[in-house]
Amino acid sequence: MIHVLPEGRTEEKVIQKILHNQNYKVWQGERRGPREESPLGKSQLNPKLRTLIGDKHLVGVRCLLLRDLDAHDNETEQRIRQSIEVTIQNTLRELEYNSSQVVLSPLQGHTNVFTLVLSQPDIRLALHIATTSWQETFIKTTIDDYVLTLSLYEETVEALINSNGNGWSDVQSGEIVRKITDEISTLLTKNHIPLREAKDFVRLYAAVMQLHTSPPVFAEKVLAHAESDHINTVFASLKAAIDFLGGE
Repeated sequence: MIHVLPEGRTEEKVIQKILHNQNYKVWQGERRGPREESPLGKSQLNPKLRTLIGDKHLVGVRCLLLRDLDAHDNETEQRIRQSIEVTIQNTLRELEYNSSQVVLSPLQGHTNVFTLVLSQPDIRLALHIATTSWQETFIKTTIDDYVLTLSLYEETVEALINSNGNGWSDVQSGEIVRKITDEISTLLTKNHIPLREAKDFVRLYAAVMQLHTSPPVFAEKVLAHAESDHINTVFASLKAAIDFLGGE
């Protein structure tokens, strides 16, 4: 069982696709309403990790943590990694285990994935940090950057056009990509309306395609219509983290 601690709903949709047919559980945040679960959010990830280790330390912990990189809040990969290390160290001390060996190490070939293996207690953990920004001017890097990259493959655009049933038989996928990445963004920039993160582009994309969806549902639609090779390429670091935990 892989226990997944996501920062937000988009991560949940991505994981549902990539871990399809595998044994996993996504840890949710607190209930906000009768039909909606809130995302964990970065402030809840460490407390949830403490709970997970406390609940599962006698039977083994397999955990995947998914974090954005909020550069506008002065976050760095090092600070995120150290925060997770301190959380695990403090939890193990409370459970009367040796915590001196808790060091998250970069996964070979993927500098944004950090891993930990302990024998006592049995813990295998992977921390995936979203570090690939679709545009250098963005104030933060999120899993939406990866989804946006996947959505702009012309094959993905073509599949979305064919699936939305709005009769766009003459619309070319390349034109859609150009309007989203060039025409609309240039128009907004000229009018001093900044596009600060990938979610801004995602919302433009959804509006142009008349998908009328939120970023998490957009991610779900994109992953459902993207080619497997493209998913494997865009989410290579995430899949490597899952492979480390024993998935696929």
